[in-house]
Amino acid sequence: MKACHISSVHPANDPRIRLKQIDSLANNGFDITFITGDTDAKESDTITIKRVSPGRKKRLTRMLLTSPKVIWAAFKEKPDIYHFHDPELLPWAWLLLLTRKPIIYDIHEDYYTSVSQKSYLPVWARFVLAFLTYFFEKLLSYPFTHVIAEKYYSERFPRAHEILNYPQTQKLQKKLAHNPESTRLLYTGTISTDRGALIMAELVRQIPDYSITAVGRCPQDLAKEIRMKAGGGSFRFHLPAEGRYVPFDEIVTYYSEEWLAGLALFPDTHHYRQKQLTKFFEYMAVGLPIIASDFPVWRRFIVEQGIGICVSPNDIKSIADALSWLRDHPEKAKSMGARGKSLAQELYNWSSQERALVKLYNSLLT
Repeated sequence: MKACHISSVHPANDPRIRLKQIDSLANNGFDITFITGDTDAKESDTITIKRVSPGRKKRLTRMLLTSPKVIWAAFKEKPDIYHFHDPELLPWAWLLLLTRKPIIYDIHEDYYTSVSQKSYLPVWARFVLAFLTYFFEKLLSYPFTHVIAEKYYSERFPRAHEILNYPQTQKLQKKLAHNPESTRLLYTGTISTDRGALIMAELVRQIPDYSITAVGRCPQDLAKEIRMKAGGGSFRFHLPAEGRYVPFDEIVTYYSEEWLAGLALFPDTHHYRQKQLTKFFEYMAVGLPIIASDFPVWRRFIVEQGIGICVSPNDIKSIADALSWLRDHPEKAKSMGARGKSLAQELYNWSSQERALVKLYNSLLT
């Protein structure tokens, strides 16, 4: 069976699309073509990659030119099933309905709440754009099969199929990354103010006992702001990927080192309150205790499963106390890491989602 994945936005080595879904489908006998707006995409021995110019980097050009072109390229492929990954493709994807083939719309993000917290927009503009996003995403995606990356997205898409962002545990190290004597803290993923960049900067400024390594894309202007916020502690805040995208293989190398804990100290925003972050599952998979914000959903996931500590992200002392507790109770901290690793191996791993993805494809194709 031939399947066609389509994205005008994501890099060609996006972990969810390329490393998880496409590789899993190829390993299960599907002939995969990936139509991508990433003009830097590398060739592959296992799938067919087709690049579409003018590419994905300039937003307006991408939406007006790249988006219809990737859909047209996919239309000409004539696969047995289509799978597209970007909301900006929704109006163009209706062309694919003419093929009478199954079409999957993969919902990676909660775009509604994401738009509502864009700080560079006036409040009225955020409200209007969030409403339009909510309305048109629901309307334009109606004819397609929905796949969601987060459980709570089912509140907006109740007929969706869950294919969750659990880690590929076989790609992560076997031993525990946690070292109770370490003073090194790890953060992985995109670095931004709404993901706690300035909270982490304040932590190294106030608490000289710890260093933070934040592995993910960090805009250069934000990196400068972080260093100013961190003050005398800036040399203990490491940003190895300033101004660039970080492929997952590079993130894996950091997971192979030893750390005290994995961080997710996000300020309270509507967009993140209900999320189960991908980094949670990755920290668990390498046996790192999690220090995270005390949101009710996060507390239920982290504290009730015994895999970490939740704190007020606005209280540096409570964060410092949690870190001290891990160092003062090494056996309990190690037990948290081991518990997380066990749960990742048993429940929160990509193997279960691969089976669900292949089952969905087979059901749509019969």
